[in-house]
Amino acid sequence: MYPTLLAIGTGASSGILAHILLFRNGEWDLHTTKILQGLLIVFGLLELSFKRLGATEAGSPYSFLESIIASMYMVSFLVSGIFCSIFIYRISFFHHLYKFPGPFMARVSNLYLTKRSVASFQLYREVQDLHRRYGDIDPQHYPSSMRRSFMQYTPTIRLAVKDLALRDYEPRVVKYTSQLLDRLEQSQGIPIDIASWFKFYSFDTMGDLAFGQSFNMLTDGVKHPFMALVESHMVMAGTFSQLIWMFPLFRAMPFLGREDAIFQKWLETQVRHQEQNKPELPNIFSWLLEDYESQLYPKEQDWLNLQADMQLIAVAGSDTTSVTLTCLFFLLATNKNACVRLQEEIDDLFSSSSEPSHSSFSKLRYLQACIDETLRLFPPVPSGLQRMTPAEGLRVGDIFIPGDTIVTVPSYTLYRDERYFTAPDNFIPERWTTKPDMVRDVSVFAPFSV
Repeated sequence: MYPTLLAIGTGASSGILAHILLFRNGEWDLHTTKILQGLLIVFGLLELSFKRLGATEAGSPYSFLESIIASMYMVSFLVSGIFCSIFIYRISFFHHLYKFPGPFMARVSNLYLTKRSVASFQLYREVQDLHRRYGDIDPQHYPSSMRRSFMQYTPTIRLAVKDLALRDYEPRVVKYTSQLLDRLEQSQGIPIDIASWFKFYSFDTMGDLAFGQSFNMLTDGVKHPFMALVESHMVMAGTFSQLIWMFPLFRAMPFLGREDAIFQKWLETQVRHQEQNKPELPNIFSWLLEDYESQLYPKEQDWLNLQADMQLIAVAGSDTTSVTLTCLFFLLATNKNACVRLQEEIDDLFSSSSEPSHSSFSKLRYLQACIDETLRLFPPVPSGLQRMTPAEGLRVGDIFIPGDTIVTVPSYTLYRDERYFTAPDNFIPERWTTKPDMVRDVSVFAPFSV
């Protein structure tokens, strides 16, 4: 049996209408499984309809197999109509970002950028190359009507990192710093993987400050299972960061998202543990938990937000620190003059105090300059963070960006732009101290917030 023109037209037009009336409104990336379930329901209803009401050209009722085949045809026409409508919409002047330049295939699907990212696992370089070819602003092909106000979390997070809290954290940071220095001293004259030890240091510190427990990697010298989970989670998140719609599939299929499920389960266990066992010393998460428990009737979304905040703390509090330290020491190792000057500044501090405090270190201008220059050359999130334009839209110079559009400022590209930094690819800490003219626009430098 073959589908008729009427069946093809009905299925395709239904798909086009579904895209125009349904999928163009709202955010659907996190509802992949529900969409697939909806298609299965449509398939089942069609199968029943064909079985009871359908008839072959000879006038006989459809058999079970014939009704299934007919339903498969109709669903395939429906899906084809949806994708054809999406394709035409994204490449035509109907799309609100049509005027922005960029690769043709990037307009069609984020698979284009994912392919380039997976090929090198250096998305930030791919984005920089696109900016050099097409200019400062490239199109993102999807708008969004969903908003999550960060401001409601800001007061609580500020409490967790206010001056009083930071002073409470300082002795604990010193403890793990001393453990790291002891390990490095024991390894004098022996080649070591410094990046691994920086990871151990940042994870032990993060575990104590964020969750009230250390992973003891500096003392044991062995990678903790949670660190392995975070690393695998970040690889998956980085690989599919442009394909958000795939994550619901990973979580729905245990064989695809097993490690992510273990990671999420560990986080949930930590949340439950913190609920039942109040820490003797306050930690970052205890402030968030206190805010959550202060709500009279917390909603499910509040619980999900709490878990998301814990995940953010686990990643942002460990991975970014270890990466920055590794890059800093790499740059110092390859720039002898800067290393010598920094050593002199630190020696001067220790000559006047055997145990300098955080406030003393904060006054070391050249140390801060080296850190800032490292963050400029190797920002913790080189591809940038996503932001959303306000509903009324946003004007950047002469360019208007429509409202409710996801935008990204690629930090790596921005900080290596000659319009803002002289000799942008060179490690020159003096640009932050004695040579301020080498920073042409200091306002663009915000490695943790752009």
